[in-house]
Amino acid sequence: MTSKYTRIVLALTVGLAFTATPAAAARILTPSELTAHPVSTSSIVLSWNDSNVDATGFLVERSLEAKRRFAPIATVDQGRRSMQDGSLTSATTYYYRVRAMRGRKLSRRSDVVAATTMLQPVAPTETPVATVTPLPTVTAIQTVVPTSAPL
Repeated sequence: MTSKYTRIVLALTVGLAFTATPAAAARILTPSELTAHPVSTSSIVLSWNDSNVDATGFLVERSLEAKRRFAPIATVDQGRRSMQDGSLTSATTYYYRVRAMRGRKLSRRSDVVAATTMLQPVAPTETPVATVTPLPTVTAIQTVVPTSAPL
């Protein structure tokens, strides 16, 4: 049985290329500080931080429930730390999480954040205007009593 040390020495002696990759370097770090902000009745902007130096992109997932039924909605290229999710329903709460990608490997899921799209303004309806017609005013009432009336 050969040890790791023996294999490295043998590889160096024979002239083979050898690269040691510590387990910590192979791990993909989870995106942090995910935020979601509504920008219209149909769009939400997401942004996050990433500490990976070799992530190849990000997988964004969305749900209408806080803890389940998440589905992938987009992949974002490396170097980008935000995206806009559009074509949403107004006054609806959406839940998001993000995962870093390195090739086919994925990081753990980020914390879940929620945002509610803005309320669609209601168009004013035409209200009929009542027309007020003033009544004729009576300035004085005159009573005529005849003084000499024939009987």
